[in-house]
Amino acid sequence: MGKVVKINGEYYVEFYGNGLLFRKKAGTDRALAEKILAEIEATTPQGVMDVPALDVEISILDGEYRAYVQEYCPPQTQQRFLTVLDDFLMFLKEDFPQITTLSGLTPKIIEAYKVRLIKNNLKEHSVNFVLLLLRNIFEFTIMKSWLNDNPTLHLKLFKTQRRVPKTEGDSPLLGISSAPLAEKLRSRIEVNTIAKELLSRHVDMIKVARFLNIKDIARMMYYEPFFKEREDLI
Repeated sequence: MGKVVKINGEYYVEFYGNGLLFRKKAGTDRALAEKILAEIEATTPQGVMDVPALDVEISILDGEYRAYVQEYCPPQTQQRFLTVLDDFLMFLKEDFPQITTLSGLTPKIIEAYKVRLIKNNLKEHSVNFVLLLLRNIFEFTIMKSWLNDNPTLHLKLFKTQRRVPKTEGDSPLLGISSAPLAEKLRSRIEVNTIAKELLSRHVDMIKVARFLNIKDIARMMYYEPFFKEREDLI
């Protein structure tokens, strides 16, 4: 059976299908949300919604995501992703030891982690940066079919000004030193445009880096947070 939930003033219909959790936006009218859920349940083939959700242990991230990052990312990018992973896993162990499966990682848990980052005196831009890297960790769980919804997408990021590298050599982008300046700038604009489009479609950040030959995409995200806010959170 499905259910209706309210997130930031909007109603969503949640239901399972073949073991995956689906969430459909239904607007601000609870009665309409209940009607949509009833229609979904009435038109879904018998047995499909009865398949239990996958119950994957959180500890799998410490093994499989770590191996994924180590295989496809250069050392600096590895360090950034794995620092966030280790900090998030420590947070869960200390504050939510009762939650042991990925399905238990709700937006409220992510919001609690955001609060912890703020209490640890991280600046707003750094909090956004950590949450964006965490978002990509959850995209990995979706890619593996362990989850069907990314709980970090339900959080508002802080509105901050774009940060600019202090020097040209400090740029997190391609930085092709042998190219003329005009060509170099043109290359960066093209990379930015393509990266923005792919990341806004929730393509895995590490795959984007490999496709566009971005040396350190985690650092790039610090200066160019390309992820779009969800429309219902703006």
